[in-house]
Amino acid sequence: ALMASIIHTEKTKARNIYDPTFGSGSLLIKTDQMLGSVDRIYGQDLIDGNLKTARMNFLINGYHYSKLKLESGDTLDKPKHLDLKFDVIVCNPKFSQTWNNNEAKKHDPRFANYGKLAPKSKADLAFIQHIIYSLEEDGIAVVLIPHGVLFRGDSEGIIRKYLIERLNCIDAVIGLAKDLSPVIDTEVAMLVLKKNRQPNDKVLFINAKEFCVKQKAFNIISPQQIAEITEIYSTKKVISKISAYVERSKIVEHGYNLNI
Repeated sequence: ALMASIIHTEKTKARNIYDPTFGSGSLLIKTDQMLGSVDRIYGQDLIDGNLKTARMNFLINGYHYSKLKLESGDTLDKPKHLDLKFDVIVCNPKFSQTWNNNEAKKHDPRFANYGKLAPKSKADLAFIQHIIYSLEEDGIAVVLIPHGVLFRGDSEGIIRKYLIERLNCIDAVIGLAKDLSPVIDTEVAMLVLKKNRQPNDKVLFINAKEFCVKQKAFNIISPQQIAEITEIYSTKKVISKISAYVERSKIVEHGYNLNI
């Protein structure tokens, strides 16, 4: 719901939305419901069973199959929608999964310009590269990532430098609470990505770790807290110990480290 809410501050309508790791399809459904007028919904997922689950989920929620373009398969290895660009992309990939970063990937247009490939054992940045490649020039993407993506070095540091310095596509970094789902027990962050940022645009950092309601099984972000985080994002409001609007030169000084 937070992802959809942030997207809605930038987009009130979109031709299409896309999730490269759609899972049960819930993220696509929430985003589409928030936007309300999407022509086509695209997605791909590695697990074949998720295709059936997602189709059922869409059906239960009143969707006609003609609106859906969901595919099965490995998005990083055999992408099914690479000829398209998307107005809105949402993504909650499985964290730090292995991927096939073979020699051929160095010539893949999604990864070729960065100088390095994401490590074999951590595909997180490969998904971000795929998302950037698939994003329309005036599009917006929101992706959930493990905290390590913000500061890990070596090849990941080189990719992050390219994203910040050359592409200038990181609009906001939002740190979230721990235990926000039964399968995610670590602290996570959300990246808001845009291609049409101006050269002097700053990067918004939001520390939203305390914006959660603690529950027995896992924590949740309440509708009111979602509204508060969204307002900080949309107004770029600077609040002591919660948000900062940072010059890119300062990020460069810190060695392209995006740790909140």
